[in-house]
Amino acid sequence: MRLSLRAVLGAVFLVTTAATAAAIAASQPEPAATLRLASQTPWVGPGEEFGMRVVVGGSVDRADTELAVSVYRRLTSRSAFALSLTDRMEGTPISAPAAAALVTLPPDPGGAVQIGLPIQDPAQPLDPARLRLRDAGVYPVRVELRRTGGGVVLTRFVTHLVYATPPGVDGERLRVGLVLPFHAPPALQPDGDRVLPDAERTRLRTVATAVARRTDVPLTLRPTPETLQALAASPDEADRNAVATLRDSVSHLQVAAGTYVPVDVSAFAAEELVDELAAQLQRGNQVVSDVLGVQPDRRLRITDSRLDGPVLQRLREQQVERVVVPETALTPVDLPVTLTQPFELDNRQVRRPAALAADAGLADHFDPSPDPVLSAHHLLADLAVLYFDRPGRTPRAAVAMPADSWDGHPAFLGTVLDGLAGSPIVLPTTVDTLFDTVPPATTGRGNDVLRRALARPAEPAD
Repeated sequence: MRLSLRAVLGAVFLVTTAATAAAIAASQPEPAATLRLASQTPWVGPGEEFGMRVVVGGSVDRADTELAVSVYRRLTSRSAFALSLTDRMEGTPISAPAAAALVTLPPDPGGAVQIGLPIQDPAQPLDPARLRLRDAGVYPVRVELRRTGGGVVLTRFVTHLVYATPPGVDGERLRVGLVLPFHAPPALQPDGDRVLPDAERTRLRTVATAVARRTDVPLTLRPTPETLQALAASPDEADRNAVATLRDSVSHLQVAAGTYVPVDVSAFAAEELVDELAAQLQRGNQVVSDVLGVQPDRRLRITDSRLDGPVLQRLREQQVERVVVPETALTPVDLPVTLTQPFELDNRQVRRPAALAADAGLADHFDPSPDPVLSAHHLLADLAVLYFDRPGRTPRAAVAMPADSWDGHPAFLGTVLDGLAGSPIVLPTTVDTLFDTVPPATTGRGNDVLRRALARPAEPAD
């Protein structure tokens, strides 16, 4: 009787456990379907094909799923571009959405499925299978993963088709100054050792490798000298090789000057720590010269500090003639399109330096993303929108600069550099070249455009 009872209890336990496990499993949501952009054609012209490679992941029934692509009308403003990033487009698609069953799209060796949209060449006979685009510009493209037959949308993203041809003989591409920080938190420890976390070392090596790979993309490097010094002294050969790679690449770089570690120049100026500030700058320039074998450009200062009167005075004492400051550190300007020319900082105390604003919208695309390739193409499309504000008319400039803490994702950076290298409408260059080749902005009366720096926040009362 005792053995029989044990058997019954054991059977009940097994049945109950199995039922509970089944119930728990049934209550757990299936892994959500995912859709990621692996690559796409950054710029497309008449008669060419706009191609995309997308990776489908998560829990997907390939037999009952399709990919659908819809192209929307050309964007006419930067605000419309910003809305498209949140999947808000004006009107209906300009052509019938193209859909293909997932089972008919075998993955390539990289695990991505390929989508192609051939573009009609206006000079050729009309081909109904090709997408007709009337005007050059930036067209939002929605890519959906959904149930077959136009069913429930499982996931989607929005990218952009940039339809463009080079400007005419006398036309101008949009000059773009890409400023890349080479920065990590201070490595110097209280015991005198220098320690860089593995994640920081990997990120720095990624930046160095990407910069060296695209010698045809001039850009401006903004190194933190203390970071350079720590990487050069690392016991890891890969770290030292990264520094050597940068040193071999300086021929197509502009290296910006800076203090040994980032400091708030406005705070130093307010406390009248002029000598300490000068020592920080001298030490930083010496380290850059020793490590990279090049003298940093002392005329240029890229700063996050408030550029009030005392700060400008300190910069003038250091022979700084040109500054790049984040757009967010300046008072807004009321213009119909984004300002894409140098301007002067409004200050009566000292000679006003020439200035460029690091565009806040461009900087946002550098933020960490689960789809870094898509973010990179958003950046390239944003630059195209700026170009089409006033296509090819006069020399114009934009500065794209991430925060020092950006993650330096290799897929993002590689996509951006490749896109800049092959663009028919965007010309990558150093910041100095922007100042040298783009005339200052003027008002309708021919006066130089002046912009004010935001005031320093008031100090809290004691």
